[in-house]
Amino acid sequence: VGKEILAKGSSVLYVSAPQFMDICEKKMKDRTLTSRNDYELLSKVDLLIIDDLGTEIKSSVTVSNLLECINSRIQQNKSTIISTNYTLNDLEQAYNERFISRIVENYALLRLTGKDIRIQKNL
Repeated sequence: VGKEILAKGSSVLYVSAPQFMDICEKKMKDRTLTSRNDYELLSKVDLLIIDDLGTEIKSSVTVSNLLECINSRIQQNKSTIISTNYTLNDLEQAYNERFISRIVENYALLRLTGKDIRIQKNL
């Protein structure tokens, strides 16, 4: 998906959930221009792809940053793809009800099934 969007001239950023949270934490701890620019990119890129949500270490600060970023992207009408192995119930327990309501109200939920690519690669 990201490759197709890039080919059409839009900007794309792919980050794993741990990388996403690391960018958010660095913005809070380290107020350098690089940290601020990395964080602003999360909000400004045309398509943000967050992979494997739920694999990162969660804290109240990281959950707050995730909600802030998602809210900002929704308000700016920016596209976001979030992949996760979590169910909606799992996500609500891991994050909070406010986060889930934003997801349910503003995103198309797609359930993808199939064989685990990681297992297939190791065969």
